[in-house]
Amino acid sequence: MSVSGVLIRRMLRVEKHNEWTPPMGNALFFNVDSSTRGSPGEAGIGGALRDVTGQILLFFSSYLGVMDSCSDEVHAILKACQLVSSKRFLLMHHISIITYSKSIVEWIQGDDFSHLPVAHLVYDIRKFMHDMAGLEIMFKPRASNSLAVSLAKERSVNQGDRLQWRVL
Repeated sequence: MSVSGVLIRRMLRVEKHNEWTPPMGNALFFNVDSSTRGSPGEAGIGGALRDVTGQILLFFSSYLGVMDSCSDEVHAILKACQLVSSKRFLLMHHISIITYSKSIVEWIQGDDFSHLPVAHLVYDIRKFMHDMAGLEIMFKPRASNSLAVSLAKERSVNQGDRLQWRVL
């Protein structure tokens, strides 16, 4: 069994105890999260794109360097937007990017926000949402996001990037 297969199986065992619920119909859920060791501190992001059966279509984790916990969560959402836009077949689906950060969802959906260092990233995310019909950013409690949490924590302590698509 591959190393990534073992990692995903271990993360899914943790997730069984939490409340991940599948999307309905032709929709996909892209759970994202970030992890910072200190504020500011070493930061990582991660995410997993899943279909209605819970099948993982994609997972990623990336090391960001040193930053604060608000900035890294915005980076996680932006990375998910970039990955979704990179595959044409995904544009046929309604995709919800799910984060545990209610304030960042409010920044993206609102008219004003106070965290100026990431203003340009928020505007990039808004542009993705404008250009891709069926893309939304939504808040759910962290318990529903344990796979993304594990992927982000993995990168806050291990530099480098991981990206794996399931062969479709």
